[in-house]
Amino acid sequence: MKAAVLYQFKSPFKIEDVRSNPMPGFVKVNVKVVGVCGRDVVIWKGGFKNFKLPAILGHEIFGFYNDKPVAVYSGIFCGNCEFCKQGKENLCDSYSMIGENTPGGYAEEVYAPERNLIELPDKNFEKYASASEPVATIIHASNLAQIKK
Repeated sequence: MKAAVLYQFKSPFKIEDVRSNPMPGFVKVNVKVVGVCGRDVVIWKGGFKNFKLPAILGHEIFGFYNDKPVAVYSGIFCGNCEFCKQGKENLCDSYSMIGENTPGGYAEEVYAPERNLIELPDKNFEKYASASEPVATIIHASNLAQIKK
């Protein structure tokens, strides 16, 4: 598959053929669109200490799985630790992110746990699909801050 690979901070990505090595239990999503997050820009600038290159960034992903449109939740979590059992997967003992710890959506395909796929409910999905992850972040933050309409 083709992917945009970052080999050096603050340098252009290289478009090249790469081979996928999915983790056990992950499924293939054919990437249609990926958002460029501010976090990706920080990584590109070298802003996270110990971030390992080369990397395929991109965690705001929309694509197709079994010919159905899906958004991809980028957090990879165990589902078994105390945080996961409390519904706080973002605090999981082994939490990692697609596009950082595994190859991300700056590619023709990405692999994710099937439980991370969110089926999109209507025919207008191309208008909002790659924004699912940042919108979910805003909703979660609003809920934590107890912001009411």
